Amino acid sequence: MPPLEQRRFSVSARSYDEAQRLADAPHGVRFDVSEVAELQYVAGRPAVPGPVGGFAAREQHRAAALMNAIASGDAVSPAELEAALPRANVTALRMGPIRLVSDCELTAEQSEIFAADEPSPYPPETHGYPRTRIGMSLADDPATLWSASRGIWRMSPDTEYLVPTRFGFAPYVFKTTKWHERSETVWAAEGFLIDHRRGLLMRLVDGTAETDWRPTLVDGPEATADDLLVARLVTGKVIGFGRRGPNPIIRLRSRTRRIHVK
Repeated sequence: MPPLEQRRFSVSARSYDEAQRLADAPHGVRFDVSEVAELQYVAGRPAVPGPVGGFAAREQHRAAALMNAIASGDAVSPAELEAALPRANVTALRMGPIRLVSDCELTAEQSEIFAADEPSPYPPETHGYPRTRIGMSLADDPATLWSASRGIWRMSPDTEYLVPTRFGFAPYVFKTTKWHERSETVWAAEGFLIDHRRGLLMRLVDGTAETDWRPTLVDGPEATADDLLVARLVTGKVIGFGRRGPNPIIRLRSRTRRIHVK
């Protein structure tokens, strides 16, 4: 897997103060100032020519909407969600930038290009299930995001609802019904996208070479009342997780104890 490359550059005091004011959003909801600054950059990024142009445009559009949501106070805190969620183990993941994964040796440039909207020309990583990419883009569809977020994480295999996020944005909620564990890593062996508009669980079937290793969605059983409540409370929300720490796994709700205090 190529290294996750990062670069740093200076900004004016005014630009930093603007990002900090947005990070300290209204109503006690807090964001990471570095993530807000990156979100500002994505929202103002110029059009990108070439095969990933449409993908980049979708990212830009979503980033601008998130910036407006944060600025207008249309965001929620983990404590607010916890108070409203049903008694279940609901886990959020603070996802990083997208990059390709493969058992082949790849350059960072190859990783970035093919992790976007292009099918990967490389075989998948198969440590538990076929996976070609990790991280999250604001432009991701449910199948792509499920493949990237279902493992392999150092987390307790008791999660019932999995909520991948990027910059606090939670586009989908997945119901996880079976987990596999190996040494210190676990991954979801079975999962469903909760379609709260139709009241259904959409089964996510593992990808194959014919689907470019992307999972496929097929209609599953009816969603339960708890499934629908979790999905309606979380889907499409912007969650203020505060300053980013070393642990990307955030429990939003536990069956047995209170986690977040306002």
